[in-house]
Amino acid sequence: TPVLRENLDGLEGRIALFGGSFDPLHLGHLLAAEAARAALELDAVVFVPAWRNRLKEHAPLGSDGERLALIARNLEPNPAFSVCPIELRLGRPSVSVDTARWAAAQLGPGSELFMLLGSDCLSSLDRWVAPAELFTLAAPIVVERPGWGPEQIERLSGTLPDNLLEVMRRHWLPPVGTISSTEIRERLRAGHDVGGLVVT
Repeated sequence: TPVLRENLDGLEGRIALFGGSFDPLHLGHLLAAEAARAALELDAVVFVPAWRNRLKEHAPLGSDGERLALIARNLEPNPAFSVCPIELRLGRPSVSVDTARWAAAQLGPGSELFMLLGSDCLSSLDRWVAPAELFTLAAPIVVERPGWGPEQIERLSGTLPDNLLEVMRRHWLPPVGTISSTEIRERLRAGHDVGGLVVT
């Protein structure tokens, strides 16, 4: 299985997309992906780095090439993990539902598509494009982030239909760490050590 893939050719079974800025990739991302793989018996987790997050004002600190290389290098030891630069290739902000449509069109009829995300993302879900279509195409797997517990699901009752909220409840995973990319960027700007938090 190639670590760097331009498309999903050759993948089948239970496949999860894991989107984000990965700015920078850190141990929490890897732990979350492995927790999801084990809990949902996934056959593959595909990291999909975003060119820009359209809901965030700042651009990533790392260049596209730097982020892509760092992710690929650190996914290599796990044969179930790979990275796809489909959103980086756009050179513009992307929306997750477009990526899910692209992925679903490539997978065979016997495969299942999932979307892995942190529970903190749920607070802005009402600003996402077509979230109900997204999670119908790619069933949500939510890894709990500190301070963003399962009560987040109940706040989505006007954003998602009940059947998708139930899927989210079933696929809710406990926290795997307290590391965040935001904290790491703040430490770097302040000149503080981030050893042990980031991958190299």
